[in-house]
Amino acid sequence: MAPQALGPTVETTAFTLTSISTIVVATRFYCRYYVVGAIKIYDLVMLAALICTWGICTINVYQIRFGTGRHMEDQPSGDPTVLLEGTLKTWYVYQLAYLVDLSLVKFSILVFYRSIAARKVFRYVVDTTIGVVAAFTVAMVFVNAFECPKPSDAWSVEILFQGSGSCIDLHPLYYGQAAFNILSDVVILTLPIPVLMRLQMHKNKRLALVGIFSIGFIAVVASTIRVYALHVWATGTDTPYNAAYILVWSQIEINAAIVSASIPSLKPLFRHTFGGTTRNTTANYYSGRSGGSKPIGSATSAAVALKSLPSSATMTSSHTHKLYPVFGNESDEKLFCKKLTNTKGESDDDVESQRTRDQGPS
Repeated sequence: MAPQALGPTVETTAFTLTSISTIVVATRFYCRYYVVGAIKIYDLVMLAALICTWGICTINVYQIRFGTGRHMEDQPSGDPTVLLEGTLKTWYVYQLAYLVDLSLVKFSILVFYRSIAARKVFRYVVDTTIGVVAAFTVAMVFVNAFECPKPSDAWSVEILFQGSGSCIDLHPLYYGQAAFNILSDVVILTLPIPVLMRLQMHKNKRLALVGIFSIGFIAVVASTIRVYALHVWATGTDTPYNAAYILVWSQIEINAAIVSASIPSLKPLFRHTFGGTTRNTTANYYSGRSGGSKPIGSATSAAVALKSLPSSATMTSSHTHKLYPVFGNESDEKLFCKKLTNTKGESDDDVESQRTRDQGPS
């Protein structure tokens, strides 16, 4: 008798990786709410992606119950028609959930990019990418959902064997979807690199960023391997067994993307590793949820969130301090402020000139 083979592998991979993603996202929300003091729209989008990932895990379990991961000669006992119809139904739901899940992860990352975009060119590129991903996702969900004039025909065993009806052959479309996912993953992964390259960072911080991008690169590799799994599944004769590889690599792809996109939000827990980019004169405290001052650890001239202070506030002390957005605009995510210390009685014009030099051209 042929071994049961890949069923347990699919379930173990799905639940292990999704559990890891859940821990990371839960920690992300803890940091965002209790440390930073604000949960943003891109955090909620990532939460939706995680919920969708758990939905895919559940679908995977049903796919295994209907024989996915087993060889053709080792299918579960029972009515073959019922098993096949169950397989077709779960695959129908899976292909839609997979598209939605991946798009939610991409949207979360892109909306975050947009919230910290300082330059119009970068924001335009991000907006364009969001539009392309949204249009592609809507189109693919529509085509997959209505591959047959009557959606229920997609899991009709009679239509499958008799070749009746007018359902679309989705195999070529799967390759197109996979190619787009790989391309969009690479684009999203590399979008912030030009900005990061201009920052002055210590070696340990650069290594931390390399680690984050490496996890993101795993998602790209998994997506690429999934293309080969699709090819084996579409051209082979042991369809139920080969389909399991698609499920495994899909889980690796999705969860690697969720984890790599969420790790930067854990910065408050690892401030000494992910701290600022330089060590110029900066404020050492920021306003927390309670309105009091909290230490920020190592000084940073890049970005310290001051949620409760206006960006143009003037602080009264033995010196004059002016707060302004480092990155050039005042969106919610970028109330990042830098302290200029007027130790020599400079005029407001001198201070403004210093601000202009620090910001650079917009």
